[in-house]
Amino acid sequence: MGRATVFFALLVGAALSACCGNGSGGAPGTIDGEITVFAASSLSEAFKEVGAAFEKANPGTRVTFNFAASSALAVQINEGAPADVFASADTAQMKNVNDQGNAEGSAVFATNTPVVVVPKDGKAVATFADIAKPGIKLVLAGKDVPIGRYARRVLAKASGTGGVSPGLLGQGAGEP
Repeated sequence: MGRATVFFALLVGAALSACCGNGSGGAPGTIDGEITVFAASSLSEAFKEVGAAFEKANPGTRVTFNFAASSALAVQINEGAPADVFASADTAQMKNVNDQGNAEGSAVFATNTPVVVVPKDGKAVATFADIAKPGIKLVLAGKDVPIGRYARRVLAKASGTGGVSPGLLGQGAGEP
């Protein structure tokens, strides 16, 4: 079990203990009840798996998820949507919810590492300069999601040093 999985299990357990306790008459120290987790879409696969395992390990619990963009989830929470846990993919959105008084603090439980993926039979991309070669297609995550912003920052820095053609910026899927 990875560190993020362990942290999530502890986070859910703490939230359930705090908001649900053993309200249905379970033995002292048991956890039951419902917890609502608002989580970034990028976390859906891992969180669904961990949520199911948590429910199995804690009979009487129910973990309900709301997966969406961190920015959309922050708006929902700040407009009064009930959430026991907010797992944002973006520290700016977590700060937004904290600053509005709708969270009791935050902790980083996972990080992203940008990578370059090329098709098995595709052209080699070993340096930033290779991205600018004819025939190379660059697809980035959307501008409004954290990894899309990170990728654009990396490319902008590389372009500033002459390593990448500035014309490549903004050419992600669905962008002009």
